[in-house]
Amino acid sequence: MIPEIQPQTMLVDETAAVPVMGEQGVQTWNMSLKDQLLSLDGRINRQRFWILGILAACSAFLCGFVAAFVGGFMEGLVYGDGDYPITFLYSITVFIVMIPVSYIIVAIDIKRLKDTNRGWEWGWISVIVVVCDAIWWAAPAASTTETIVDWASLILSIPLVIICGFFVGIKGSNQYGSDPLG
Repeated sequence: MIPEIQPQTMLVDETAAVPVMGEQGVQTWNMSLKDQLLSLDGRINRQRFWILGILAACSAFLCGFVAAFVGGFMEGLVYGDGDYPITFLYSITVFIVMIPVSYIIVAIDIKRLKDTNRGWEWGWISVIVVVCDAIWWAAPAASTTETIVDWASLILSIPLVIICGFFVGIKGSNQYGSDPLG
């Protein structure tokens, strides 16, 4: 009697953010795009980091453009058609519009840092960069505050870009999840 051959299937819990073990003892990486952008759990590889990072930067530019247009329109309503200074109303509009994009950038950075076996101790740098950016958006144009936070953001971003963009991730599973390259 010949036993029936059944296809090897992987068991993946659809509701879990972390992959589960399959029948054959192989761990699978299964992260939806929503989880890649919004979850702080799991790992992503360098390619996903660059693709998602470039898309996030493009959407940040687009959101900033829309916020500048809306903020400028609202200031035009307040001040009329003449020259008017950039005010708190404009800055708060940009800040509110940029919150989701900033969160996505932090989530991408955190997952990539976890792939290199670095956790929140490095992830706080990404959070500080986002806070510096928020201060920059609210600072008056060409002010000392704007210059200081701009330089702080740039200097703090350099190690993140080097680690996230160029370091090879840990092969196999680590404490943060399974290998995104399988």
